Amino acid sequence: MTNEPEISFELDSEGAKIFEDITREYSPKGNKFFHLAIVLDGQLYSAPRIMGPIPGGHGQITGNFDVKEALTLANILENPLEAPVHVVDQRSVDPSLGKDAIRSGITAAVVGTAAVAAFMAIYYLLAGIVANIALLLNIVILLGVMCSIGTTLTLPGIAGVVLTAGMAVDANVLIFERIREELAKGKSLKGALAAGYSRAFSTIFDSHVTTLISSTILIWMGTGSVKGFGVTLTIGVAASLFTALVVTRLIFDLLLAKNWVKSLPMMHIIRATKLDFMKLAVPAFILSWTIIIIGLVYGIGVRGHHMLGVDFAGGDKVTISFAQKLSRANCAPHSLETELPTPSRNIKKTSAAAKRLSK
Repeated sequence: MTNEPEISFELDSEGAKIFEDITREYSPKGNKFFHLAIVLDGQLYSAPRIMGPIPGGHGQITGNFDVKEALTLANILENPLEAPVHVVDQRSVDPSLGKDAIRSGITAAVVGTAAVAAFMAIYYLLAGIVANIALLLNIVILLGVMCSIGTTLTLPGIAGVVLTAGMAVDANVLIFERIREELAKGKSLKGALAAGYSRAFSTIFDSHVTTLISSTILIWMGTGSVKGFGVTLTIGVAASLFTALVVTRLIFDLLLAKNWVKSLPMMHIIRATKLDFMKLAVPAFILSWTIIIIGLVYGIGVRGHHMLGVDFAGGDKVTISFAQKLSRANCAPHSLETELPTPSRNIKKTSAAAKRLSK
């Protein structure tokens, strides 16, 4: 017992006969050994040494590889696809870098959400506090649904949480501004609430539905972190639609029914303007398209391939952090040459009862 992984395999009758002929022909000749190449899609993954004839179609590959390498080799041997396999997305994060990224991502999410909540409470006062209660419930629903369906929270997923928080309060802002307009017309608080929710409903519903369509496409066609962002955004937007239109309305109805609120004061820094925006439509249109065309010409014609990151152009991206600040001289490029030892792997006959992977 060497406590090292071993890969056991079994062939059908036709493959067993061919395999026996090959291993018999290339069995060791004195001190001369032959190797059997394991190739998938034109790439050499391993070349174990043939230790002797292997009749019966039962064999075993041994060597000084770890469990991960053994599992990879076993999966290559049993690859059932005749079509070539292409790596679409592969990400590797060092534990220390991953820890820093998670900490900074969560910090950014908490700070962003807290800033939004503070603005709502300061600018809209009581209505802002109601919106913050709905926002908190929105995040609880989002995390609860993700846990219930077994979704993995990724760093882009954290960005989806922050975006969801922004969309949630955006819906409340639309409602509160409509309520402000109705109160300015002299309506009662109850009538202004009813009219405000009624007038803002179509706008909020349309914006959320279009976002849901986009996020659903991200889930359907995206992979990796893009798909994770789409999942988080979809759940968050659906929860936001519920909390903005239902939860806040129930809270206001409760406050009115209990006679706990007589008015709904709000700050009003930006007053109504008399600027004729439509008069500036044509100049604004020309200016916008001029900036867009200049940007496209510069991006495609000047920057070209350099405007594409590794996600589109391919390649490797390495992020390195140092415990202490380094001078420019210490950061000068150096060549790194090393030789990696090639593990010794053997292929030999084994019994039919051998397991696929044993340790």
